[in-house]
Amino acid sequence: MNKLCTIALFILFSSFLSLAQTAILERNISLEISQESISTALKKISQQGDFTFSYNPSIIEANKIISFSANNKTVREVLFMIFQSKVSFKEKGKYLILQKNEDDENSKYFFVSGYVLDYQTGKKLTQASVYEPLTFASAVSNKYGYYQIKLPIKTSTLTIKAIKQNYQRQDLVVEVNKNQNINIILTPEPSNTIEVADIRKQDSLEIKKENPMLADSIVIQMVEVRSKERQSLAEKLKASFSTFFTSANQKIHQINIKDILSKKWQVGLVPYLSTNQLMGNTEVNFSLNFISGYNSGIKKAELGGGVNIVRNSVNGVQVGGLLNLVGKQMKGVQLSGLGNIVGGDVDFLQVGGLFNLNKGAMNGVQLGGLFNLNAMAHIGFQAAGLFNFNNRPSEGVQIGGLFNYQSDDYKGVQIGGLFNYMPHELNGVQISGLFNFAKKVRSGVQIGLFNYADSAVSLVPIGLFSYIRRGGYHPVEISINEMEFVNIALKTGVKKIYTILTVGMQPHQLSKRLWHFGYGIGSYWSLSRRLAINLDLTVHQINQDSFSRFLNLLNRASLSMEIKGKYWGLALGPAWNLLLTDLQNGNYQPIFDDFPSLSIRSNEVVESGLRIRSWIGGQVAVRMGK
Repeated sequence: MNKLCTIALFILFSSFLSLAQTAILERNISLEISQESISTALKKISQQGDFTFSYNPSIIEANKIISFSANNKTVREVLFMIFQSKVSFKEKGKYLILQKNEDDENSKYFFVSGYVLDYQTGKKLTQASVYEPLTFASAVSNKYGYYQIKLPIKTSTLTIKAIKQNYQRQDLVVEVNKNQNINIILTPEPSNTIEVADIRKQDSLEIKKENPMLADSIVIQMVEVRSKERQSLAEKLKASFSTFFTSANQKIHQINIKDILSKKWQVGLVPYLSTNQLMGNTEVNFSLNFISGYNSGIKKAELGGGVNIVRNSVNGVQVGGLLNLVGKQMKGVQLSGLGNIVGGDVDFLQVGGLFNLNKGAMNGVQLGGLFNLNAMAHIGFQAAGLFNFNNRPSEGVQIGGLFNYQSDDYKGVQIGGLFNYMPHELNGVQISGLFNFAKKVRSGVQIGLFNYADSAVSLVPIGLFSYIRRGGYHPVEISINEMEFVNIALKTGVKKIYTILTVGMQPHQLSKRLWHFGYGIGSYWSLSRRLAINLDLTVHQINQDSFSRFLNLLNRASLSMEIKGKYWGLALGPAWNLLLTDLQNGNYQPIFDDFPSLSIRSNEVVESGLRIRSWIGGQVAVRMGK
């Protein structure tokens, strides 16, 4: 018996606690009133709802006889049945204060209120959007499913629309100039989760295949991670900023409302303090934002002191003091103090004080203080203080203070302060301070200290060292000349123009211990399948023992005829030499008096402490490789 009493008391206490936590107007009651006064009906309502009315009997016609039936209705609904829109309600503690609504002929507004209900279950729906598309008036149903929308008085009819995520939209024509209570019933949409479910199922199967021992709970977490990773950086940043700058109701409208509304202009301090409360669903011609703004689209121009956020596209001019965030396309001029982030293609001009980041393609001029990054192609002119990156075939002019990285084909000019990297096909020019890399060159020029191409059809590399793996020219040459030097040289580049690295010594003149190192350029022409000629221009520093601190500079132009074999060639020909030697060298006479020992048409002059000697010599060489 004691146990039953305890249970009964617990149930009674739980019911009382639940009732106390529910707003007075949202407490459910059931009663039958038949030919009773309003004051008597109010007394019964307050007893069931466990609260106290406060009112002036003269303003509510307390003695008026009424009849009605209410089954599991809220206090708000019952009071509307009694008073219609003649009385307003205000909660204060345990009291519900009733006040008479005075008819104001000069009033510019009227109210429509009620509940949003599920058609199948009758459940009251929270976070449903109710809006009027011409006046942009809007409301969101609260945690009890109740809404109240303020509408301007007009002579024509107004249509309010109600919608919630995963529910079909409901349109209702309302009477103008009259406060009214309308419950809105929404029908659930057919299931639209099949596609998402299929994607998640595929992710789950892939993860299980790669890691068969993983627990199901871990697999579920990994599926969620993959889902988040599918969002682009632009989408994540746009979502972060819009969440920070928008009110709770505006976020709900953005989720629920799929219609795109249109408005001539909007002005705001921040999105939740602006003339556009349906901002994420409204396209405007002109937008002025003092700190930040959020619109569905811009048709002509937007100016913002801080951050401009556009859910869809911009057509026209967008200027942001700090940042521009566009969800889809940007066509026109986009300028920002820090950066621009666009979720789709950009056309014409984009200037970011620090950066430009686009998920789509860029067509036009793109200037970034630090970097430009396009997930798709770029066509036009592109310049950045640090680097440029494009992920699809592009063309134009690309200038990066440090480097340019083009992950697909490029046609045009790349200029990088340090290097240019192009792992696909190049048709054009690469210029860098240090290094140029191209996977394949169809037709072009590379200018840099070091140049590399994996293959080339037509390429002119200009630099200290160039190497083309396929389609290039890189033989190793061993030669002897009239100075009795035995030389080894590496020639690398292409046949049109190649660089020469060479070193040599006099193996039989051990007493003189002379050796040299040199660098040069050359060009090679095939005359037939077996014959070719080449012209080499080289500069050599001649040293004794270690590196000499005196100038002993040999300038050499050699012309050779080559008989080509399958893997090697034999070359010989004349060479013209110009030797500059410093007379301050104490070992000058024993080294250079009879140098070279074999020559023709030798000439010599002494000028400004230098001995200048010229002669004609020759060389014989064996070349290996192609």
